[in-house]
Order: sequence, then structure tokens, then C-alpha cells
Amino acid sequence: MKGLSKGVKIFLAILAVIVAVILFVFVIPLVTESPPAVLMVHSGKVELAQSPFRDVTGTTQISVGNSVKTYPGSEASIVFFGSSILRLGENTTLTLSELDIRKEGKRVSLKQDTGRVWNKVIKLSGIEEYSLETPDAVATIRGTAFDSWVRDNLTGILVAENRVNVTEKTSAKLTEVNENEQADVSAGTLFVHPFVEDSWIKENKEKDEQFLLELREKIKSKYWIYLLIAKSQYKLTDEQVNRYIDNALRGTYSQDQVDSALNQLGFEIKV
Repeated sequence: MKGLSKGVKIFLAILAVIVAVILFVFVIPLVTESPPAVLMVHSGKVELAQSPFRDVTGTTQISVGNSVKTYPGSEASIVFFGSSILRLGENTTLTLSELDIRKEGKRVSLKQDTGRVWNKVIKLSGIEEYSLETPDAVATIRGTAFDSWVRDNLTGILVAENRVNVTEKTSAKLTEVNENEQADVSAGTLFVHPFVEDSWIKENKEKDEQFLLELREKIKSKYWIYLLIAKSQYKLTDEQVNRYIDNALRGTYSQDQVDSALNQLGFEIKV
């Protein structure tokens, strides 16, 4: 830690406490205790394929091979490991094709046949790889938010945060699509351009903020004693605690910052 200013050292010390709380006290128990995948029906008619399709309401655990189908005017979402969320628009068909739970990281794979899906994956959720396949493309991410739609032999991947790797299936060509860009993919072609934010994207960004707020409040409510110690030791205000947790959940801190903070605690773990 030589050569670092006092302010930087204090920042890293505080970050170490917050990251440790989130990663080792909150996220790991959350991942292990929460059902891997839970379907929530918010409105309208939604069917779940469990040989055969059947109407579902409320909250239902789902597993690999299950398909979800939404109808006009309906909305549903799937929460993975209690910490990342996928939202299905109307007239959407989606299949959970892989849900791999391993010590080195979780894998989630989905297949979208029709409709529109919003994906919000939190970096500290324990999901090492998240992929979504459409008839024309495969989108792979780790910690980001993106929109995907399928219509008229065309797939759209709209990146709201960070970046998404998009593979056009016919050529197997991989293209990195950056924040605020859209990839239009059809058989043999992939075109990247800026996207225009519509009401669906705006609405889901707002829902993401509420989702992150609820996660933060879970942390503060369930593990208040750890945060109380952090506040006392580093003279933190409630506003500062909120900011550190929010930034950690949003992936604001760089890998170097997280590594430095964890090293102070004697950990060498990549998040």
C-alpha cells in the first residue's frame, strides 16, 4: 500500500468492507439460498411449458427445459438467484436451456423464439456467463443490461449498459456491441448502429433502478450489524453507505479497485 495517499487508503478500506459485505455476506448466501430461477406473472395471460403448456399466475419456480409464453397485454419476469432479472414483453416465447450451478460461477442460457425481452444481470450476482440465443444470433454478457427482440426474420440486440458480444449464427462472426448501440442481425448479416430509446427501454431502466433499490434495502435490512460496524469504524453517513452499495451493485468500481480492496482483507477473488 506504499505510495498511496491517505484518502485513497481510506477509500480502499471502506470499499473493502462494503465489497466484503456484499460478496461474502450477502451475495453468496443469496445465490445458495434463493431458487435458481423464479417466474413471476405480473399481468395478463402467461403459460409455462411443463409438458404441456399450462396457465400460470403468481410466482413459480422453473427449471431447464421450461418455456414461458406471454400473450397480448401480459407481462412476466424471471429472477435468477435472487439477484438478476429478465422481463418478458407481450407475445414472447422464451426457453430456459441451461442453468448450471458451479463453484467457479453460474451459467444461464436462454432461447428466445419470438417477442421482446429485457435482461438485467448484476456483476456481483455470481452469474459467470449469461447468454441469450435467438433464431439469428447469440448474445453473451457478464454484468450488463440489454434489450432483445425477434420479429420478421430479424433480431435486434440493444445495449443499455456496458457491452454485449453478439455472434451472427450463420457466419459465426462475433461482434462487440457497445453501450447505446444496436445490432440488427439476420441470416448472414449483422449491422451495428446507435439506437433510439423507446418507451419499453425507458420503462425497464426505471424498473431496474427499483430492482437495485430493493436489493440495497435487503442488504441493509438483513446485514445491518455489519454495516453498522462499517459506519462506526469509518464515520460513514447513511448516504455514503447507500452510495457505496449502489456503486458496487452497478459495477461502478473497476476490477483493480475491487482487487485492491479485497487484498486488504487477505482475499484474492475475482468478481
